[in-house]
Amino acid sequence: MRLLFLGSGLLTGRMRHVLLLAPGKAMGIFGAFLLFTSLYVYPVYPSPEQTEAGLVMVVMMLLMDLTIVPYWLYKYFGGRPSEIPVQGSKKG
Repeated sequence: MRLLFLGSGLLTGRMRHVLLLAPGKAMGIFGAFLLFTSLYVYPVYPSPEQTEAGLVMVVMMLLMDLTIVPYWLYKYFGGRPSEIPVQGSKKG
C-alpha cells in the first residue's frame, strides 16, 4: 500500500483522475458482460444472480462517472481568476 502512495506522487493530477476512472470502466465492461449474456461465468451462481450483479456493476460505474467527471471538469476549467496568469504581468 505504501508503494501505491509513493507512486502516486509521480503522477500528474489529470493522470490521477484518469486512474480513478479506469477501474470503474473495467467494472462496467464486466458488468455489461454479465448483464447481457446468459453464459455462466461462475457455475455456483445461477444466471439471474449474475445478471443482477452485472446490473449493479454497471450502475456503480455510472455513479462513479457522475461523481468523478464533474469534479475533473471543475478542476480543469474552474480555476480561480487569481490563479490564471495574465499576459505581460510581472509578479515580484
